[in-house]
Amino acid sequence: MTVIDTKKYLDQWFDQPITLLEKLLNRKDAQHFYRYLQFFGMYRPSKKAETDYMKLKELHAWELIEEYEQKYQSLWDGCKKNIYIFPLQSRRSFLLEDKSGVTFPDEMYFFLSPIEDHQKEWEALFVHEYHHINRLNKLKDTTDQWVLRDSLILEGLAELAVSEYCGEQYVSDYSMKYSKDQIHYFWEKYMKNHLHVKKSDPLHDDLLFGRKFYPKFMGYAIGYYVIKHMSEERKFHTIEKLSTPSSQFEIEQCF
Repeated sequence: MTVIDTKKYLDQWFDQPITLLEKLLNRKDAQHFYRYLQFFGMYRPSKKAETDYMKLKELHAWELIEEYEQKYQSLWDGCKKNIYIFPLQSRRSFLLEDKSGVTFPDEMYFFLSPIEDHQKEWEALFVHEYHHINRLNKLKDTTDQWVLRDSLILEGLAELAVSEYCGEQYVSDYSMKYSKDQIHYFWEKYMKNHLHVKKSDPLHDDLLFGRKFYPKFMGYAIGYYVIKHMSEERKFHTIEKLSTPSSQFEIEQCF
């Protein structure tokens, strides 16, 4: 894995993010891809975003992420993939808090802002996304058939990794947003009959992220509840389950 020096591209094309992505990634679909990354938190050009970018450089964001990459690659015997770092949107959407990321099988994107306790907060984000990319690569022969069950397990395991390596106080607020009774209610009303919804179906993201009329981040909260419940009962650590197919996690028995 390599932490790509996005700074030199940001310095030159900060106000032209589509051009930046074209130059950086050599993508012909840069406009479409930029819109996709915006959903997960990539900055829009503004004075605030530019100020945040300068502060990220002062906080050595690129160097810190590289340290985390080296640490967890060694601890987990992890894969090597490219990492791209950009400022977070200065105007928060329903999805975003103060840091965000998105992972693909071959690359990871981090969207950061200068926040208190930034070293530990960024490490927690790194652990979450790096867990994703390792699991995706170990299950690479099945990801083209990905369904909602797979996503619940993916997110739950990643948040358990955050709890184990950074402390439960760094588990995302949205994963611990709801009470046990609320989780059980959401499961019965919204989730249990849709575990086989394909990732390509818009309903998948509606349920996972809590879009439209669904409770915000419902899927993340259910995923973490399920994995935490199983780990407490069966005494496993998340890294032991990196290559375990989702079909082997008996979600239904947690309710």
